[in-house]
Amino acid sequence: MNCVFCKTSTEDSKSREHIIPESLGNEEHILPPGIVCDSCNNYFAVKIEQPLLSFPYFQSLRSRLRIPSKRNIIPPTQGILRPILPEQIKINIRPEIDGSLSIYPSQEKDESKFIQMILSNKSNSMIIPILDYDSILEKEESMRLLSRFVAKVGIEVLAQKLIEIPNGITKEIVENASLDRVRFYARFDKGPTWKLSVARQYSEDKIHNDLLENSSYQILHEYDIYAEENKNYFIRLTIAGVEYVLNLADPECGYNGHAIK
Repeated sequence: MNCVFCKTSTEDSKSREHIIPESLGNEEHILPPGIVCDSCNNYFAVKIEQPLLSFPYFQSLRSRLRIPSKRNIIPPTQGILRPILPEQIKINIRPEIDGSLSIYPSQEKDESKFIQMILSNKSNSMIIPILDYDSILEKEESMRLLSRFVAKVGIEVLAQKLIEIPNGITKEIVENASLDRVRFYARFDKGPTWKLSVARQYSEDKIHNDLLENSSYQILHEYDIYAEENKNYFIRLTIAGVEYVLNLADPECGYNGHAIK
């Protein structure tokens, strides 16, 4: 078999590919070795997913939802400790796995001042900003990275759907020239920025109810491939209630009236 991105042989590849990063709570949507080569697997981890997860929005989101990293560490949220006096200290608020909170100064130089402020009761409020996905849309560079990530997910979701069909991945993805633009955009950063539709569909902490099972649950992520009558295929990825839609064939075309940003 050949890699669905760079098309080189994956005969010696040993890496499994997480369609969505583990650090966004994905433990089950994983492609077996041989679909994405080790080189592309490493590239996406280092050049796409790591920078994406370092965006303040995703850091804040993972902290709010208590989603740990592969090392079982929940990222902190930044805030400000406001004293009665006009002095302020930037702080980190880190949820721990056991449910507790760790609060400490963002800068080591403020440690003694932070301790004095707490011990002397001079602090009267703590401000914790809540970042939404809009913060990503403000910069062209971050939008391009996000768009490439969604394109990468799209190719991998196609592979996941074809994995049980003999030669399905080879014929429908690797040898499908109509996917070359989107695969090379995701992997090699080639071409213009592909348009991405972004919209919130439900709140990040929404509780969904399963009446048949008499249970409740939250959805961290979900995805699917959709087709229009003109045979345009779209990846539709939702992370914590925010939906990202990208056309896998045309960098300019939107989906069913979605507002393209």
